[in-house]
Amino acid sequence: MIAKYVNYLWGAGYSERGTSGSRRGNGKPAARQGACSLLYYLLDSVLASTMLSNSEFIVMFNQAASDREKLAKLLNISPEQMSYITNSEPGCGLIRYGRALVPFKNELNAAVAPTIYSLLTTRPGE
Repeated sequence: MIAKYVNYLWGAGYSERGTSGSRRGNGKPAARQGACSLLYYLLDSVLASTMLSNSEFIVMFNQAASDREKLAKLLNISPEQMSYITNSEPGCGLIRYGRALVPFKNELNAAVAPTIYSLLTTRPGE
């Protein structure tokens, strides 16, 4: 029963990721958007929230205010640490590895590495 529910959640999340990512990426596949760019679907599910809180590795970029509040509570993220995913610039965020939270800033210049930049950017038209 639990396996069916997890498959349902995963399938629904994948479907939504595909459509929303496709809209943002001008039809490009949404795989590079990450596991879930719309967290409110996951954070409203007890099972999915439990799975997220038990994850060993999470990369977080800029998050919506409602998602930030839920993430802070779920993952015990301090207000200072939340500043790294609040109105953050592209390429900046917070990595959770085990119990450690590590801020990062990963700026990639399109002029310096155009091939890598074109593979990694999530901005439509680039």
